[in-house]
Amino acid sequence: MSTRRPILAAVLGLLLAAAAAAAGELPRRTQPPSMDPLEKTLSAADVMRTFDADYLPEVRDCYLQHAARQRGATGRLTLELVIRPAGTVLQLVLTAPGVKGTRLAECVRQASEEWTFPDRSGFTAVQIPITLVKTRAPGAGPMKR
Repeated sequence: MSTRRPILAAVLGLLLAAAAAAAGELPRRTQPPSMDPLEKTLSAADVMRTFDADYLPEVRDCYLQHAARQRGATGRLTLELVIRPAGTVLQLVLTAPGVKGTRLAECVRQASEEWTFPDRSGFTAVQIPITLVKTRAPGAGPMKR
C-alpha cells in the first residue's frame, strides 16, 4: 500500500493540472512573469508630451500673474509631480528660485487639480524643468518652421 500513495498523489496532481489547464489557468511556476515595473508607470516622454501640449500655458499664466515682476525671479521652475494610476496629480512640489511668497505655487496647484495624464497601473513620479524667458519683442512666442 505504501507504493500506491505516491502513484495516487502523482495521478491526482496530473488530473488537477489538466483541469486547471482546461480552465485556462496555469500552475504557479509556469505563470508568465508580472508586468515590468517600468511598463506600470508613464514614461518621461508621455508626461512631457501631455504637459507641454495641455498644461504648460497654465503654468506660464500663473508665473506671469504672480512672479514675473519680482526682481529675483529667474524664469526657471521645477515641478515635481506624483501621478496616480488613474492619471490625476496626487502631489505637486514647485521650486522657483527667486520667487517670494506662495501665490505662484498655489496658482499652479489649483490648475493641477484638473490635469490628467494617460492611465497606468502604477504611480509615476516625474520632475519637469521649465524655463520661461522674459521678452518684449512683438510676436514673441513659439515659432513654427
